Amino acid sequence: MNKEKFLDALRRRLSGLPQEDIDERIAFYEEMIDDRMEEGLSEEEATATIIRGFLDVRIDGLPDALQKQIDDAIDSADHGF
Repeated sequence: MNKEKFLDALRRRLSGLPQEDIDERIAFYEEMIDDRMEEGLSEEEATATIIRGFLDVRIDGLPDALQKQIDDAIDSADHGF
């Protein structure tokens, strides 16, 4: 997902908040994406790191096969955020 699609989806999910709060949150995430791009990530990679951060699921002792299933599901969600 590119930055524009991510920010549009975020904006829709934040609807109902005061506009000033929406603008602050959008600016925050836009800057996070830009910072990651400055570090060398592509726009899609930078956006994915933020989405994965929302969905990061790590459980100590979880079997590797189950962790892989969870990771695969999260990767799929990256495309449909």
